Amino acid sequence: MEQTATALPTAAVRTDRLGPVATVTLCGTRAGNAIGGAVFTRLPAVLAELGEEESVKAIVLRGPSDVFSVGLDLRWYLPLYRRTMRRGDDGAAARRALMAQTRSIQDAVSAVESCPVPVVAAVAGPCVGAALELVSACDVRLASADATFAAREVEIDVVPDLGLLQRLPRIVGEGATAYLALTGASISAAEAFHIGLVWSVADDADGVYRAAATVAAGIAAHERHVLHGIKHVLHASRDIPVGRGLDLSAVWTAAFMPTTELPDRLRRQLAGPEPDANPQ
Repeated sequence: MEQTATALPTAAVRTDRLGPVATVTLCGTRAGNAIGGAVFTRLPAVLAELGEEESVKAIVLRGPSDVFSVGLDLRWYLPLYRRTMRRGDDGAAARRALMAQTRSIQDAVSAVESCPVPVVAAVAGPCVGAALELVSACDVRLASADATFAAREVEIDVVPDLGLLQRLPRIVGEGATAYLALTGASISAAEAFHIGLVWSVADDADGVYRAAATVAAGIAAHERHVLHGIKHVLHASRDIPVGRGLDLSAVWTAAFMPTTELPDRLRRQLAGPEPDANPQ
């Protein structure tokens, strides 16, 4: 299969395509692949573009080389914070500006979750702070053996505000989330696997990227509208009673199941094996 690579207008986010799988690489601005404004600005647009492209059925999200990200680039954020606070004529105006700034970054992280295409996170090396919040918005998470995960916001007197406290409990439970958020402790890939944060652990960075490509290819083998439906109904069902979730599933099936004929795969299964053309 021919592979094509397309460089986006900014180096902050790079996409590569291999058939129906798109790989999105976050290219930060500081050592450790710290994530700055360029990534947060570009990522939603990239995911929106891929989400609208019918040929894309799965996305792999990763960092460059052997590191995912050490988190928010504070050398970018702190000057931005100071400018935001100075811009307000009074305390309330400054706080409103700060809230708008936070919501903008939140929207960049939420773009991963709202993308109709399933997103597989391939984590090598450190995954800290904002990076962990970003990974929590992905649909499937894989790690290399040297990967580490930490919610370090508490160490700089900040409450995690990009979705960690809302998404991570649904993945690992409230107890594990509380431990990570309250202590700022770093956990290994093995510990992340134990609590269900990651689905599997590969030997090294190359291994996790190969594993992510395999998982994404397996996802992409299925119909795009079915993958979208699974992601949409799964997310929408989290905050509603089971009965309403079943109604949503029934509505989705009624809306998108082919009405003129059965899908080829289902028809083949119902038909059973082909008869032997030359019986002995």
